[in-house]
Amino acid sequence: MLTIYIINMYDLFFKKLNERITFSTEEQEIIKEYLTPKKLRKKQYLLQEGDVCKTIAFVAKGALREYTVDEKGTEHIFQFALEGWVISDLYSFMTGEPASYNIDALEDSELVLISKSAQEEILKRVPKDTQLTQQPNKKLHIIL
Repeated sequence: MLTIYIINMYDLFFKKLNERITFSTEEQEIIKEYLTPKKLRKKQYLLQEGDVCKTIAFVAKGALREYTVDEKGTEHIFQFALEGWVISDLYSFMTGEPASYNIDALEDSELVLISKSAQEEILKRVPKDTQLTQQPNKKLHIIL
């Protein structure tokens, strides 16, 4: 059962990724070694403001939001991420500084996570991925 769940999550991940650059089956297997599946329940945090963001999340199922809360307790939504989208506090992820945003699930969600160290290893092992990081206006470029 767990294997089927992971395969389905990865299918959507690679479908979206392959819209930008086509990866061979062998390259996909290498990339899979560095991916981590995660489930979130509705209202469960992926990231809380002040923590360091250690992953980028690809939403395979569900919906997340990225937001801040001001001193009056008012929420200010920065981004929604629906199925097939990515979400992260990119500044915190890239610099290792505390996050400025909260990220939580709007509904039960299934994610594919990639850490910074995993991203770096993929770039070493699958050089084709550097093409993604050189496409600054593409939604999936940040995954790899």
